[in-house]
Amino acid sequence: MTASHHNTLHLIEVLGLRAVALEKQGKAEEALTILERAVMLARPGGFIFPFVEIGAPMADLLKRLFEQNFASDYIEKLLVNCRGDEQAVVPEAADNATASLHLPVSQSLSPPISKSPQPLVDPLTHREIDVLELLAQRFQNKAIAAKLFVAPETVKAHLNNIYQKLRVGNRRQAVEKAKKLRILSGGI
Repeated sequence: MTASHHNTLHLIEVLGLRAVALEKQGKAEEALTILERAVMLARPGGFIFPFVEIGAPMADLLKRLFEQNFASDYIEKLLVNCRGDEQAVVPEAADNATASLHLPVSQSLSPPISKSPQPLVDPLTHREIDVLELLAQRFQNKAIAAKLFVAPETVKAHLNNIYQKLRVGNRRQAVEKAKKLRILSGGI
């Protein structure tokens, strides 16, 4: 993770917490303004975890921002992940009489492909995807390290991160799940 990437992630986390704190202080408009900034910073990198980590208070704020038609495509993805299951309650536009719309994950998230937004709380980095692609080609750690010009220990660290993010226990499961999620080509 680069310093710039880390700083952006940290700023998103701080802004999210600040927005929730402002909301609790009764400063709703200021909270939404701060949250808009956090969403705009998060959107290009596909950051999801900083919002999900905060929980229900963040989901409530995101729903209000969604109702204002601000970055609704991205906020929809955040709300799906805040819910943590196969459906998320996303408010409909103000002109519709229904209070909410249930969107399955498969309809709300566009199919991810390599190096694009992923349906993971903590998306894989570009380098982790590089490792995963070589893993799918059945390369061993030393060969992956040689191809990526890194130490075998670095490959091992990337693999541990991949297993954790995909919630799998081994190489085969990682490749299968990545294909199923369309992070790697050859998925369902």
